[in-house]
Amino acid sequence: MRHLHRELRIGRLWAIALAGLLTATVAQGAIVTTPLFDPSAGTASGWQATYNDDQVGLRVVGVVGGELILDVTKTFTLPPSDETGQFPAILINFTQIGTDQATAGTIRITGESILNQTGVPWTDYHWLLMAQNKAWFDVPASLGFAVGAQFQAEYWWPIFSGSMMSPMLTAFNGVVPDGATYLPGLGADLLIRTDLSGAAPVTVTFKQYPTPEPATMALMGFGLAAMFVRRKRTVLMSVAVLVLALTLSGTAVQAAQVTVPLIEYRLDMKTFQILALDSGWNATYDNEQVSLVVDQVNLGGDYGVIEIGKTFLLPSDPQTGQFPPIDIVFTQRLSDAAMATTIRIADESITNLTGKLWTDYHWEILDAAGAAWFDPAASTTFGLQPSPQFQLQTWHMTPQGADALGVSMGLVAPGASYFPGTDASDLVIRTNPLVSLDPVSFVFRQYPTDTDIPEPATMALLGFGLVGLFVRRRAR
Repeated sequence: MRHLHRELRIGRLWAIALAGLLTATVAQGAIVTTPLFDPSAGTASGWQATYNDDQVGLRVVGVVGGELILDVTKTFTLPPSDETGQFPAILINFTQIGTDQATAGTIRITGESILNQTGVPWTDYHWLLMAQNKAWFDVPASLGFAVGAQFQAEYWWPIFSGSMMSPMLTAFNGVVPDGATYLPGLGADLLIRTDLSGAAPVTVTFKQYPTPEPATMALMGFGLAAMFVRRKRTVLMSVAVLVLALTLSGTAVQAAQVTVPLIEYRLDMKTFQILALDSGWNATYDNEQVSLVVDQVNLGGDYGVIEIGKTFLLPSDPQTGQFPPIDIVFTQRLSDAAMATTIRIADESITNLTGKLWTDYHWEILDAAGAAWFDPAASTTFGLQPSPQFQLQTWHMTPQGADALGVSMGLVAPGASYFPGTDASDLVIRTNPLVSLDPVSFVFRQYPTDTDIPEPATMALLGFGLVGLFVRRRAR
């Protein structure tokens, strides 16, 4: 399959790179959801994709032999955060819309064109899958994908020791200058294998982001790390088995309530040793609905950066219109002095598989001790996205900050995805362990509302437009 497209790859990549340059300054960004099918044969892939069309271009090359074959174009325009040093990520959500038998089990990326308009050179680049253990990169079939003119080495981070399936790929040992285009895929395709054997539909969040320096790369997972070093035209491979002493109580493949320590695993580029930076928190959640990845832990700056993927599957209550919420419980694990007191939600991917249209969405902190709260001043645009998604942000204030956030004046259609932290500020949670007996514990709750039965306290007409009046209902 790989050789069917190899001879056209270079020309096609430059063509889509040029198309991206020509359209990036003209098209208005919007979150779009589109079914993916072969335009020539009309063959459906069984997948749809949700993304910001000002950042992403997707072209279906074909649907052949159980594979959805794609070319992808991306444009990064925003600089890194002054506080965290991280670039806002670009997310593509793949959602299964066909039956298992009619859905391509493999998504093959035959090439990418990635334009750097951030004003900052990149010295590494990352691909990450967040799929509730339903999708992985096929390492043997994708060797050399990230290696090319810009980057000379790539790392794969498998889920299990000895496994050749990986949730994350990092390209490094190179540079992409500002204004330049990175063209991975010249040496191999990137294959995403999916597991369709469980409950349908499967959702896969495909996240990509650069970082301005190798020291900030976030290394997810543990097990086998394969390093591919390209010198001139020869690709040399060395494989190192990394044995990490981890006490992860929640890494099972089956859906379950899991508890995971929030630790960043960082590669020391001088010693090639893995450093474990511990935030001091555990997170407990249902791994069929939630994916959680630690991007960064900075104890000097006293914060941890995480990203979250969520999938709402259950219908709303016919009487109240309320959907079952998704809860993540954060619990202190280390001493007050050793823990990060700020938790930053840098990216979220929220998929609506409830069959209902959403016109508002809510985040709450449930904490009877008052030891955790949102910081509205540091989260000024979180949740706000280009039309048709949400335009209005409403906080429920407390003496410390806020314990609830609602967004309205928009919609998330059934089957679509919502990216509240992309191209926007982080959602910042502050904690004060001194006001509570150890360990501090709080619930981070999220839910939409069924618009067929709107709550009177949720939506109100004010002035010239619709204003979402968000009233927090605390569970005392």
